[in-house]
Amino acid sequence: MRSVIAGILALAALVFLILEAARLVDVDFLVYIGAADALMSGQDLYNNFSVGGLPFTYPPFAGAVFIPFDLFPPTAAFAIWTALSIAALAGIAWLTALRLPALVGEELTTKTWELALFIFAISAFSETVIKNIELGQVNLVLVLLIMFDTVTKAHYRGFLTGMAAGFKIVPAIFIVFMLVNRRWGDFGRALLGFLTTLAIGSFFGIGQVWQFFSVELWDTARVGAADRLSNVSLYGALSRWIPDSDPIVLWAVLAVIVAVAGLAIAGLWWNHSRLVAAVVVGIIGLLVSPVSWVHHWVWFIPAACAAIALAIRAFRGSDRLVGVCLSIAAAAMVLPELGELRYAGGRLTQDNTFGESVVGSGYSLCGLIALAAFAVALRLPRRNADSSFEIPDQADKADSNRAVTSSTDPMPST
Repeated sequence: MRSVIAGILALAALVFLILEAARLVDVDFLVYIGAADALMSGQDLYNNFSVGGLPFTYPPFAGAVFIPFDLFPPTAAFAIWTALSIAALAGIAWLTALRLPALVGEELTTKTWELALFIFAISAFSETVIKNIELGQVNLVLVLLIMFDTVTKAHYRGFLTGMAAGFKIVPAIFIVFMLVNRRWGDFGRALLGFLTTLAIGSFFGIGQVWQFFSVELWDTARVGAADRLSNVSLYGALSRWIPDSDPIVLWAVLAVIVAVAGLAIAGLWWNHSRLVAAVVVGIIGLLVSPVSWVHHWVWFIPAACAAIALAIRAFRGSDRLVGVCLSIAAAAMVLPELGELRYAGGRLTQDNTFGESVVGSGYSLCGLIALAAFAVALRLPRRNADSSFEIPDQADKADSNRAVTSSTDPMPST
């Protein structure tokens, strides 16, 4: 019965996403396709180029990725990209489901594929996923690449993360985490992936690559007004709370504090659950980026699942305080997404700046709550918390040595 329910919900979610895509609100996808066409015809991406009034705000590599889609009629290309995005959501659900039994701390009766179907079905109705499908955005694919690169036994771990950072700069926070965590091999491969994107972009003119990273990257106004209700980063929230001045100094201080604290939390989780470490780093990037649109917040999907799994672990271990904190964090991530909280701000009168500021702070506030909850969850016993995949190389060697020299500790702690 559980399998049947999971299948029916997943099918309903699939139909829903197809119907959302059929509305053809594909403005962002058309910008990608327009950029691909501009690259092929030798046009400048950053001067006098726009599609429907929207400029191209990514490195040239991002336009090059969509050149194959430019070979199809726009509607057919959008249909193909929609299928890839839905497949990426399914991949995120699968990778998340694989890690949940280890976080709960015991074998679950629910099969992995059933969990994945439930995650897919519920997340399909979230505002973040809906906006990615409607607009033809790339965030589902990028998050899948980073998750695959982080939580699996990928032999060339880091390379895909570097490629993702070369498409959108925000994933570079994962490269910073590699440095902080002293994962030199991963960092080298990530740097190679990033340099690969620069090389591909330079094929269409090294001047455009230089212009993006020297000029356009720092012009956040080109992306959109920081105080727009759709910008749910810390900087966006501060811009709405302090409407008549630029809160860049306050934002910079808060961004440094959040980044340092968050990277420390992720580092403590790395050897115990790479899923939790990944979602913590992902949320950090969303919070500290000057512009973070609602469709960027895909990381809330695996983060909410991880919080629920850890909450179950906490309650079963009689640590009710941790369980309550994690339950609050999970609700904070799920409810605004499913309730489309941001649209409540759009219904407010234009002069109700206080109400809009409260609503517009929802995502960033929920992100901070999630970071705090994952920090509190470090109190839980983490022995073999994610024993289903390898731990870092140095730890592997140390564990192997202990296994050889000691018969009294056959299961080394991670």
